[in-house]
Formats: sequence, structure tokens, C-alpha cells
Amino acid sequence: MQELPDLTGSIKYNIVDDASREGLTAAWKSWVEETVAEAGVIPPGNAPGETKWQSRSVARATKPEIRLTAGKPIQGLTIEDLVDRIVKENPIVVFVKGTRQQPQCGFSFRMLNMLNTLKADYEVVNVLDEFHNPGLRDAIKNYSQWPTIPQLYISGEFVGGADIAEQMVGTGELQTLVRSAVAKDPN
Repeated sequence: MQELPDLTGSIKYNIVDDASREGLTAAWKSWVEETVAEAGVIPPGNAPGETKWQSRSVARATKPEIRLTAGKPIQGLTIEDLVDRIVKENPIVVFVKGTRQQPQCGFSFRMLNMLNTLKADYEVVNVLDEFHNPGLRDAIKNYSQWPTIPQLYISGEFVGGADIAEQMVGTGELQTLVRSAVAKDPN
């Protein structure tokens, strides 16, 4: 409330003894019912389907991965052509093993966690999805001349894998690249 006085009128809290999903849901339901009884309206951000108050991280978490094909070859384009297009058309894109919600290796998890911590708006491409991204696992390694995955690209340039990105977070360089990419993006 002290940090956001213009956005916060009051803060109400309660200690919930049962921290299970059911316990938290029951506490939330009780709070909403009490607020509706007192104020006559549902508190902001609690109406069904309301997304105005969702954080960007929630939107990022539900953002679908990029699929290079619809599950069939595209006439006249190689997988390398599609990779080049994705890298150049997206301010921040990361090629990982798995999905945004379910990374399939520790390095991919670390990379996604870093980008989420930086609140970066980024795209994900799953190199393990052979149906939509056939041959991508080898193609991305050839494209970057880098032998491992994940691979992070910012403003069309290869940045590196998880270890390099972690080092860059430590120096502040990755934060600068992310801000710069977002500032350049016309969307």
C-alpha cells in the first residue's frame, strides 16, 4: 500500500491455517462474499473471465509456443528458412527442449525462469516437437553454430545458452538487451 498509494485504497489480509488449494479457495470465496455483502459489488479482478488485473507473467505462462509448420512440409521453405524467419521477426525467442509450461531439461527450465524473472515478453519454440518442428533440434544447432539447447536470440542475434544467459544476468547485460529489444519492437 505504501509503494502504490495511488492504486491501493486499503489492504486486508487474513492468516489461512489450511494452505491447501481447497483451504485457500475457501478463504478467497469467504472474502469475496464478505466484500459483496459490504460493498454490493464483486472486487476488481474477481469477476468470471476478468483479465484486466492479471499480471503479465500469467499472460506469458499461457502464451502458446511457436510452431514452424502445421504438421506438414511447407512448399519452398526449409526448416532453416523458418528458423531464420522466427529469429528475425521476434524480438526475443528461445528454442528449448519442451514447452513454456513443461520444460524437458534443467537448462531449458533455467532459461525460461530467467526470462520470466526479467518479465521479458518472449516466444518459445519446442525443439522436441517433431510433428510441428521436424528436424529443428539439429537445424537450430547448425543455424547458430552452437552445440547445445536452449538457445536464446534477442533482436535477431544469438545470445547463448543458459550458462551464458546466467552470466549476463549477473552483469546486468541481459536485462539491457531485453529492454532494448522491447523498446525496438513496434508491437
